[in-house]
Amino acid sequence: MKTVNLYYWVWLVLIAKTALIMAMIPLFNLLAFEFCAVLAFFISIASAHITINNLQKYLGKTKASKPPYQVISKTFWLSLTINLTLLILPFLIIILNAFRVPNCNFTEGFLFFLLLPVTSCIYGTSAGICFKLRLKHHAFLAYLGYNFATLLLLLHNIAFDPPVFGFHSTFGYFPGPIYDTQIPITPTLLLARSTTLLISAIFFQLSQLFYQKPRINSLNSLVSFIPLVILILGFSSIWLYKSELGLRPTRGFIEKKLGGFHQTENFLLFFEKGSVVENEIENIAADHEFRYDQLTKYFQIKPDKKVRSYIYTSPKQKKQLMGAKHTSLQDITGYGLHINFEDFPHPILKHELAHVLTSEWHYFLPISLKLGLHEGIAVAAEWDSGDLDPHQWTKAMHDLGIAPPIQKIMGLGFWLQPGSLSYTVAGSFVRFLIDTYGIEKFKYAFPTGNFKKAYNKNLAKLNQEWQAFLDKIVLTNQDLRIAEYRFKRPSIFQTHCAHEVANLSTKAWTAYNQSDWHTAINFFNKINKLDAENPKYSRGLMLSNYQLGRQNEATAIAQHIIEHPKSNIHLVAEAKNIIGNAHWQNEELDKAKSIFQEVLSLHASDSIGRNIEAKLVALDTKSKLNRNKLKQILISRSSNGLRMVLLNEVMQKKPDFGLIHYLIGRQLHLDKQFPKSNQYLLQAKSLQLPDNLKTENLRLIGINGYQTNKYKLGINHFNEILKIDNIPKGKRGQMKEWIERCEWNFRKKQPS
Repeated sequence: MKTVNLYYWVWLVLIAKTALIMAMIPLFNLLAFEFCAVLAFFISIASAHITINNLQKYLGKTKASKPPYQVISKTFWLSLTINLTLLILPFLIIILNAFRVPNCNFTEGFLFFLLLPVTSCIYGTSAGICFKLRLKHHAFLAYLGYNFATLLLLLHNIAFDPPVFGFHSTFGYFPGPIYDTQIPITPTLLLARSTTLLISAIFFQLSQLFYQKPRINSLNSLVSFIPLVILILGFSSIWLYKSELGLRPTRGFIEKKLGGFHQTENFLLFFEKGSVVENEIENIAADHEFRYDQLTKYFQIKPDKKVRSYIYTSPKQKKQLMGAKHTSLQDITGYGLHINFEDFPHPILKHELAHVLTSEWHYFLPISLKLGLHEGIAVAAEWDSGDLDPHQWTKAMHDLGIAPPIQKIMGLGFWLQPGSLSYTVAGSFVRFLIDTYGIEKFKYAFPTGNFKKAYNKNLAKLNQEWQAFLDKIVLTNQDLRIAEYRFKRPSIFQTHCAHEVANLSTKAWTAYNQSDWHTAINFFNKINKLDAENPKYSRGLMLSNYQLGRQNEATAIAQHIIEHPKSNIHLVAEAKNIIGNAHWQNEELDKAKSIFQEVLSLHASDSIGRNIEAKLVALDTKSKLNRNKLKQILISRSSNGLRMVLLNEVMQKKPDFGLIHYLIGRQLHLDKQFPKSNQYLLQAKSLQLPDNLKTENLRLIGINGYQTNKYKLGINHFNEILKIDNIPKGKRGQMKEWIERCEWNFRKKQPS
């Protein structure tokens, strides 16, 4: 190693220490994307620095080679070989760390290692030679300046264009939101790293020219420029079509690619032309305006510009065009938002629109410097979080001992907690501040989180007041059980093999939904090997075996879930449900009833409760023929067409059977046949239904009323739900919002 100097040893120690530190940090402690991306950035700097400081030694060892091409080529390979040795220790460290922290996918991890740090090492080496040959002094500073400028360009693109992902020659790839846990090796990533190698080749060719210093006065001299020109033309072509290739889609490209446009009083809506979104655009536009009206009143503002809303047909399309698959995002500099098309009403629209409308509260940035306030105001304004409201959920977290301190989630600690905890706690705190002190004081605190100036009280004092408020909230045991299921989930930083598990989970459930249960079982088995202590993945294994008719295997897995110490009430309810189904399949009716009653008593969720009530009603049917048809409807994976045939056959035999009218009406509602759906649901209402089904029947009638512009019908049925005793506070809020939506649309459609 006579060809290296002190710089090599300094970088060797620094990179090795970095690898050791990462080996202790969850998510970075595996041979996977995060480890490789950090290592890629360090090696891109180190390789250039070492090359620049040792170039004269390298050239001296190759001076016997007279042609410039051979001199530069041998110098490059000598330098690259030495620089690559810097990666040996980190690679060994992370491989040995696998004995402590089991790795997830060595093949993919090794490919990431080649694509990110190894490619960045090639880039740093070739650039280092080029900068040193061109600049005798300050070559390393020039190299740093060049990378800083290209990083600024990338940041500018991320800031002013919708895509939240980015490719760069140093670190390789920034994938976007941390909540999208899948980071696979895609063709686009391969193209991006190939482009890095192309840039490296350009630096290599420039190095030859700088070393040779050809005079442009002869044909032979001009020929030496041909390889460089070809490489530059190749890079220019990639840059010219960077949007089409998926490397850097621009706002204009995304809008053109989507093709659909709809303008309302306060919105510019972009969507895929000819898609399902276009068929629903009037309904979507109306709800955008309804949410806008709600929020502007709550925030006490009058915006003077239109909001841009990008509605993507599928998560896959959204990932390709702007980098966030399942995560909805505020378009920070575009005064807009990006959402996936989902069932009506959109579950995230109000939250993201709240971010857009509060963006003008900051002096110079469209977000708060305090993440807890930035996300908290959206949750506080949305205030729709299931059966309980955010205050109740937060109280439940405190009772369960899992609530993160408000001080921690004000800053970057927000992301270190599971999202369900951070968002809810922040929303409760912000809502308390607004309800107690008013929106104007919060607007003053929002930009920087200066509570002292806004409230004349520090965060600790405000926290005490909020805690005293929460202490007055009374919860039932059922509330706590539901909260435990909802919140006891680790953050991505606490989840072992988060990316690989997410990838396998997507494949498993895709196979399951396509009725390819054998493939689903294979994937679920792989997940369980990676995360054996988490019983939630056994659920997929249980359901897949059940669908294949493997009752013994399914019930054995169900019993395992029930007995598992980490199983929550929801998992236990689903497992017992499968056991009850197996008893019914075997015509053990009394055992099935007994198990279903146990599930019902758990109060795990409304959907499970409705499913169980329907089964109990079906089991009480005296006719074996009708009971068997209901069994096929309720516990088999039958097609919608077959289900409707069977339902109509039962209805012909039992025309006054409330459950049948409800099930037919519900299926028609899901098929968006709203007028026809209400014919059956209104009939079911006049007949006998269990409590959970009765409430859901009223809700569906109300929504059908809204969808058919019969707003008074909708309002009346939502009000009927509000009159029912023991309706959870969160559900009451949802019904009140449906009433508000109906009233708003009724006013809008009245002639002026």
